[in-house]
Amino acid sequence: MVLHAVRFLRWASGTVGLVCFMAATASAASYKAPQNIAIQGYLLDSVSAPITASTRMRFRILTNGTIVWCGEYTAVNVVNGLFSVQVGYDDGSGVDHTDQDPVAYNAVAGACTAGGSIAITPDLLSGVSSGVTVAVRVDVYNGAVPETITPDFMIGSSLFALQADTVDGYDSTQLAKLDGTGQILANDATPVISPTGLWIGAGGGTTGATGPTGPSGAAGSAGATGPTGPSGANGSAGAAGATGPTGPSGANGSAGADGATGPTGPTGSAGSTGAAVHTGPTG
Repeated sequence: MVLHAVRFLRWASGTVGLVCFMAATASAASYKAPQNIAIQGYLLDSVSAPITASTRMRFRILTNGTIVWCGEYTAVNVVNGLFSVQVGYDDGSGVDHTDQDPVAYNAVAGACTAGGSIAITPDLLSGVSSGVTVAVRVDVYNGAVPETITPDFMIGSSLFALQADTVDGYDSTQLAKLDGTGQILANDATPVISPTGLWIGAGGGTTGATGPTGPSGAAGSAGATGPTGPSGANGSAGAAGATGPTGPSGANGSAGADGATGPTGPTGSAGSTGAAVHTGPTG
């Protein structure tokens, strides 16, 4: 889905001319902005004839006239004057899939030096506001030296980008910001809230009284039975218990053998005289 397309017409003062179209494209289901800009153009030579050649081109992004990004494409395929470049695109594979051979540059003190990243990241435009101009500068190598197409190509906002300037109606300056450690920052970038939610900014009040204890939560389910512990030491002997009742008599045993005759005992005392016997009559 094309979100923005603006037509620019510029002529170089030297040997090449350029009609340039810029578009930012994205899928309707996309949530992350692509880190590249599609630039299409129509390249003419000094006699206004369309060029057909593999052409070296350099693109620079400027904010208020200061270069913030540079990228050079050493083999842009130009056919009958027409070319298309995904400026900022690099899949990181090291293999050229676009026949353009992108080379990244650093934008240092307004100049382009070797190195850097080819991706066009949001931080490059972090200082851009409604009063800051954003432009693209194009250099085309004519076989000997680069020629700059003048003037620069101005970049405007699309309706989608204007809506994206706010979040549910809030400007970015009204939103809380986090640093790399998870701290919430004030407008002057001073940490004011820790990653755990504690106030760490200046002017914090004293800690309030501890609130009442909340109600106990529901009992959790019983855990698994733990392993049996080691046996404890033997305790001391207890006191003797009471004597139990007498048990029943046992059965009589068999008679034992006769014992030996004991010694004769002493003679007993004489008994009293018995009564006289009555004599019966003589027969």
